Amino acid sequence: MSKRRIRGSESLDRVIYRKKMRLKEIESALGRNMEELPGQVPRMALYAFLGMKQKPGMSPGVPGQLMSMALENEKLQSALAVLIDRIAEKLGIGLEKLAHIFSKPKPDDEG
Repeated sequence: MSKRRIRGSESLDRVIYRKKMRLKEIESALGRNMEELPGQVPRMALYAFLGMKQKPGMSPGVPGQLMSMALENEKLQSALAVLIDRIAEKLGIGLEKLAHIFSKPKPDDEG
């Protein structure tokens, strides 16, 4: 993208028009990416959890198929969401307790 001097209202209008067109291109690209995302989730999860990279068009194997089935199961997804929420809540409580323990002032050794 070249930097041009804006010398009048016409050149400003052209710059604004180009920016609007670029914005529409970016919005449509984002929309396409968001539409493709659900199909990519099993592959991303396989890589994240098992460290296995699956190339498009390749069979994921048994672990990948199991992971894919698990990620497509709504009941399992909701159960995992509840489990993750509870773990996060317990972790938060534990961190608060640790912060409280470490922030207590030490008793003076006068005596």
